[in-house]
Amino acid sequence: MKQQNENNDEGSSFRTEFIARLNEVSRDFGPQAKLAESIGVSKGALQTWLGGRKAPGFEAIARLAQVTGVSLDWLAFGGDDPSLGQQKSSIPVEQDWMGRIYSSISKLYVMKGWAEPPEEARVKAANTYFAVIDLPTDDKRADALSVVLHMLTREVAAPPQSPDASQIFA
Repeated sequence: MKQQNENNDEGSSFRTEFIARLNEVSRDFGPQAKLAESIGVSKGALQTWLGGRKAPGFEAIARLAQVTGVSLDWLAFGGDDPSLGQQKSSIPVEQDWMGRIYSSISKLYVMKGWAEPPEEARVKAANTYFAVIDLPTDDKRADALSVVLHMLTREVAAPPQSPDASQIFA
């Protein structure tokens, strides 16, 4: 039980830090309506993300990083700390590959019984992206992605099941 609480605390902290980074890039960019238009979403969707009520999909995170000029690593995971004077760098993101990877990993979670991919799917997508993107050809990237998906098939667990009433009151 303690392990589960520690994992929940880590996830909560990760989410809080991610929302803070989203708000930082939004403030630095300027008007929310302009940022939302630049990444192809409504202002309301952007405000939902900034308020922490819903997390953006990985493709949206990649577009946010690209449009705001920060690294995808920093935006998604908090790599370097800009408050320490370190430069936020822009890593070009090949959105078609990012979308393809996230879509494949999301489908894997759905096949395992998840109604919606959990936050860890975004992390796995980013790690996979950085693992395959430097390969020289699309064929080699596709081969590497197949290998990663095959490994993840064994790793991804089914979603936690809530007990039914007969188990609770037995």
